[in-house]
Amino acid sequence: MRVARAVRPRRATIACAASLAIVGVAATAMAAGPGTITRYHGKAISGPGAITLGADKAIWFSNDSNSLGRITVKGKMKAFKSSKIDDPRGLVAGPDGAIWFVNFGDNGIGRMAKNGKVKIYHHKGIVGAESIAVGPHKTMWFTTEGSKIGRITTKGKITMFHNKGVSDPQGIAEGPDGAMWFTNYYANGVGRVTSKGKFTFYREQEIAAGPLSITAGPGGLWFTNEDGTIGRVTTAGVFTIFGAKSDDYPGGIAAGPDHAVWWVNENGDSVGRITPAGAITTYTAKSVDYPFAIAKGHDKSMWFTNYDNSSVDRIITSKSK
Repeated sequence: MRVARAVRPRRATIACAASLAIVGVAATAMAAGPGTITRYHGKAISGPGAITLGADKAIWFSNDSNSLGRITVKGKMKAFKSSKIDDPRGLVAGPDGAIWFVNFGDNGIGRMAKNGKVKIYHHKGIVGAESIAVGPHKTMWFTTEGSKIGRITTKGKITMFHNKGVSDPQGIAEGPDGAMWFTNYYANGVGRVTSKGKFTFYREQEIAAGPLSITAGPGGLWFTNEDGTIGRVTTAGVFTIFGAKSDDYPGGIAAGPDHAVWWVNENGDSVGRITPAGAITTYTAKSVDYPFAIAKGHDKSMWFTNYDNSSVDRIITSKSK
């Protein structure tokens, strides 16, 4: 399993197609146009990692402080703590309206109900779970260390799918074909698994470094690579690699409301946007410091976590309300 680096290398400069230096608690002092970044910070945010849009139209995120956080589009925040939460990682709004998350610290999958009640589900096959996503038939799928992909129902029934071709999977997302697609980190490729557990693996020679996060987007599945590039694979397994190799270390990725795909550059302290044609724009602000994950909000803006800065930031898109 890929582990966090004790010291992350920093680039001397960050090349940006667009740059906005905006820092705020709940509002920005400048005109709000596409690319405008607003910072939200408070006691509810502490080393935030994963992020997702909840069924309640708020943004939810995981904290290093063994808690989950919630923030509304108006900046109202609240932290939800429980002794059962142990190093939460990926999280997603489940089909039952609850927030489901990877409980990395105790090798479990957690569920937080609307009232804040937490329940953890375990299975002997779960070791080092990393990411979780909603899949077909009202289930959630998750990645684990080694050669397994897991599935959990809203009732907590867990099924593990093993295949020797699975090699330390990281991100996972449902594709437009109804199958689950995941990044195959050590195999430098992408995998696909059906609801019946049938696996298919795709490899592209240009993927020279471990693929990380993945999302469904225009034309297929989009994913980030450790070498600084962005990849796209169609459901037929055809790859396209965009961008130049760099030390920016792109992390979380998500489809935007503007027919583009957005991602965060962990080392580059910036947010990237790519069109289906491959046109890339990069945005940054003083508040952007080790951005980790990104998600589309109900307000049609993109929201992302800043791990080092302990903030949740909002970046306006052309479709923002």
